[in-house]
Amino acid sequence: MCPQCGYKKKKELFQRVHNCDNCNLIADRDVAAAMIFTQTFFFLIELIKLRI
Repeated sequence: MCPQCGYKKKKELFQRVHNCDNCNLIADRDVAAAMIFTQTFFFLIELIKLRI
């Protein structure tokens, strides 16, 4: 999944660079995964705030 546009494409484990076919984002695979994790974390924090 692309952290910039959300486009999903399966990657093999040996592919170490995220290269989005949709928005042309190029990033290290681990960096792209960390970006998605961070976005998800902040989204969940906002959901929790709405419930309080």
